[in-house]
Amino acid sequence: MSNNGAYHYAFLLSLLAHQQHQQILSHSHCHGDELESMASLPFTSSLYRSIAGAIFDSAPSALTVNILTQGFLGFLSGRIAKRSAYYHPFFTPLFQSGFECLLSLPHMQKEAEHLAYHLSHSQPSHAPQLYLYSDADPLIPSHMVREFAKEQYRRMMLNDPKWKQLTSQPLEQPITSTSEAGHDASSKPERRASVQVQGPLPWSLASSAPSSPVYYREFHGSDHVQHFRLYPQEYQETVDQFMRAQERRWKIVA
Repeated sequence: MSNNGAYHYAFLLSLLAHQQHQQILSHSHCHGDELESMASLPFTSSLYRSIAGAIFDSAPSALTVNILTQGFLGFLSGRIAKRSAYYHPFFTPLFQSGFECLLSLPHMQKEAEHLAYHLSHSQPSHAPQLYLYSDADPLIPSHMVREFAKEQYRRMMLNDPKWKQLTSQPLEQPITSTSEAGHDASSKPERRASVQVQGPLPWSLASSAPSSPVYYREFHGSDHVQHFRLYPQEYQETVDQFMRAQERRWKIVA
């Protein structure tokens, strides 16, 4: 999912959180200590528990005026001129003023903070995450995606004990090129060699279940949400391998 998709996902998570809250309130006849213990329980929604994983493409980021302005301009230019442009001497100040007014509204600011909170804190800890991004993204810098991924790694390691048993290496440790999708780096063309795979454990995911809550893959030189166009084989291999790992894991759970 892109940044737009990520915040739609956050909206879904907020609805599920509200449903959980309503269930707790329906047990208001319980004593205070019982309610407190219920509030700390994991989400009981079958939809929430059925989420097997999440894949983010060039996302997420904060909903700032600059990112909204550049993103909207990039969307329009991509549709009209078939090439994304993130700055225009006339439209950039115009759109920027519009988004400044929009985000200055109290309910809009509150809603943006609300969605950002659920995107950070309400993603299911049982469902691994994959982040695809580029070191040349002009809209959402790579460090922003990496920092979010690392925060999710810390949160999921804390909330779900199983990851501590499966994971023994830190998220920052890079993957060696020999483990990249099962290929030997020496046989790759020069363009493919620029693709970096990073994560806490070898990317091959040869075990019967994924051994880390978070993986991320960095592409070199691709534009915002354009990694597939520049690296179609590597992109598809990464996504397919991640999804196959989740399929194996859910078969084991079932």
